[in-house]
Amino acid sequence: MGAPFKGLSLPARDRLSLYVVGSSFGESVVIVLPRSGVVVVDTCMDRDEHLTLALLGALEIDRIDLLLVTHSDLDHVRGLPALLDARDIEIAEAWRFPGAADVRTLAARWLRGNPADRRLQELHQAMSRLDALAGENRCADARGDTGSWRLTERSPVIVTCLAPSQHDLLLSRSALDKLIRMESGPQLADEMLRFLKGKSKENGVPPNVLSLAATIEWHAADVRLVLGGDVERGDGSEHSGWRGILTTLARRKTLGRGLLRHARAVKVAHHGSLGALEREAWDEHVRADAGETWAVIAPFRHGNVNLPDAEVLRDLHGRAVRLAICDASRTASRVRAARWKRDSSVEEVCAGPVVALSWGADGACSAIRGKRAMIYNV
Repeated sequence: MGAPFKGLSLPARDRLSLYVVGSSFGESVVIVLPRSGVVVVDTCMDRDEHLTLALLGALEIDRIDLLLVTHSDLDHVRGLPALLDARDIEIAEAWRFPGAADVRTLAARWLRGNPADRRLQELHQAMSRLDALAGENRCADARGDTGSWRLTERSPVIVTCLAPSQHDLLLSRSALDKLIRMESGPQLADEMLRFLKGKSKENGVPPNVLSLAATIEWHAADVRLVLGGDVERGDGSEHSGWRGILTTLARRKTLGRGLLRHARAVKVAHHGSLGALEREAWDEHVRADAGETWAVIAPFRHGNVNLPDAEVLRDLHGRAVRLAICDASRTASRVRAARWKRDSSVEEVCAGPVVALSWGADGACSAIRGKRAMIYNV
């Protein structure tokens, strides 16, 4: 694919810039904070092209202040070992999903019986690298009650972890315990596939139940970003998934649901699957003025799964948000059917699957895109 992000301008120091990349398998998010600081969420590749490293190179970024590894699905951790091993990039601190050490143990056990399985190899390598980072006290398991992070005491931006909830930790623990207890090869293989390949519309299936979600807040500019990871409905109760986030925030005496309210942009959860659509959460996300909230989707196509879901596209259209899709080549007909109108005014600056949004201190947003991305209005 060559240099996918050649042509992207360097982010301005006085702005909050959001870059979302992803083709048909995987997604990665890079946030450049005003003044200083970089947050990276997950890694992804397009065939043999490491999209995350390519984007960081194009933006001349050599330090990641906070790395978030949301969960163990390969479309979110493929390429993670290469990022952690990159000599020209320093990683100061990382948050990983809880249970990462257990996943590494399971992957190592499964590899002994399936040594040629490339997916297990990549998963084991990614989790092992995170363990090594944790051994240096630079990686911690995060969850919905982890609290907030900021680069310095005077940093204008706060990152807050929203998920997973304690309820979902217990839900996943029972599934992980079941796998760890298994000894027989065929049975373990069946459970392994169920664990790694849980369908998007099923509830309570790891690894998505363990997925991190977070907010990025620049209070002075009234800019809030919601990064949904792959959070879905969990087991369908008020304590799980997005409803679990809403229930937990409602109990907080300070900001509470304000952490989800009036977002400038939402990285749509789980590639826009129906299982991740929580309408009550979106009632909080959308700002009063039409078009001020962006919904950014990294599409997914693998096997029989093709996302974003048509119903999700229709729901977002009814909310009068702006829609951005990192790679629209295989979603065009579905988007048109949901009555979205292509916005040709957003400048195309590079070849790769990227959407870039940037906000200044006045809250005004500017947008650019790669050739493979598309922007839509209602």
